[in-house]
Amino acid sequence: MIRLLAAAVVSSASPATRGPGVGARYRINVIGPGVTPDVSAEIDGLHRYDAGNPDDVAYESQQDALRRELVGGDKLCRQR
Repeated sequence: MIRLLAAAVVSSASPATRGPGVGARYRINVIGPGVTPDVSAEIDGLHRYDAGNPDDVAYESQQDALRRELVGGDKLCRQR
């Protein structure tokens, strides 16, 4: 089994002023079975989504298609 962990790398602002967890960078860790090496990457975060921006809409559509491909027909794994 492979587990995928993702976490936002956020500033150390006080919890009272923290926003919705939109990070400037994200760290992704993939943990494989047994002695398989862990794989990690740190990537830049995305800008705030703009439904009026055709590039943002196209990227969201592309990512939705990828999610559907990865999930397959699993009824329990869905976007909320």
